[in-house]
Amino acid sequence: MRVLTVDDHAPFLEVAHELVLATPGFEPVGEASTAEEGLAAVESQEPDLVLVDVRPEEEYDAGHIEGAVSIPIDELPDRLAELPEDAEIVAYCRGSLCVYAHQAVRQLRATGRSARRLEGGWPEWKLAH
Repeated sequence: MRVLTVDDHAPFLEVAHELVLATPGFEPVGEASTAEEGLAAVESQEPDLVLVDVRPEEEYDAGHIEGAVSIPIDELPDRLAELPEDAEIVAYCRGSLCVYAHQAVRQLRATGRSARRLEGGWPEWKLAH
């Protein structure tokens, strides 16, 4: 469905990407911006990297990236103490059309945390495994 939506609404999605997703300083994890490279960076298990799934808890329970911690986006401000202050935090959500990870990065950076988003998200990781 996502592929059909992207194909059918490509002009709209380009504008949305420019306005919401392509915020300077919000580059994804990995040397480039592909989901595959971001996933490879996360799977390298860097010790100072914390992977946070910001989807609702029900979605996390239904499936998540191995090693991810569940902190739904609406709970993030109240649960910051659960995240190490010196860690690189990588947020992910429902995939390339979801903005929860972008919201999480903004919130985390506003508190002085080091944070980036994972290009793609749960659907891309699941397809790769």
